[in-house]
Amino acid sequence: MEKGIIKVDGVDMLIKKAVMGILLLIISSSSHATCFILDNLSGYQVRHDGIYTLTRSGFSNQQFELNIAGEHSSVSPPETPCNQTGPYAVSCWYGGIEFNGRVVVETYSIDLEAMRVIHTRSTNTNGKYDGGNLFVGDVVGKCSP
Repeated sequence: MEKGIIKVDGVDMLIKKAVMGILLLIISSSSHATCFILDNLSGYQVRHDGIYTLTRSGFSNQQFELNIAGEHSSVSPPETPCNQTGPYAVSCWYGGIEFNGRVVVETYSIDLEAMRVIHTRSTNTNGKYDGGNLFVGDVVGKCSP
């Protein structure tokens, strides 16, 4: 036996199996896309043209598809590229210098236990639509990524 190393029957094998299981879980969860259908998004918004007054808002009769697939994540409509920021969360943005500094940043986070989605949006378009949203909605199904 080597000096300073204590061997316990079965423990080495158990640790190896646990490490392999964790690695397989990480690899499998990051390599498979997951797609959710979102509906009934409603909550609150503030807009520049309303002098940033908090008002109720939402999307009526509009479903969204949230595709969670690492760097290839997206939400549609419209087809917006996103990045996966957690197991069931994405962050999306569009705009920038090529759009005269107009930028929209969105997040989507799925709570699988409650089958709910939390959506935020920050809009800076140098106009009346500047502001933000905080919506909660339902996860009503799965779609194919």
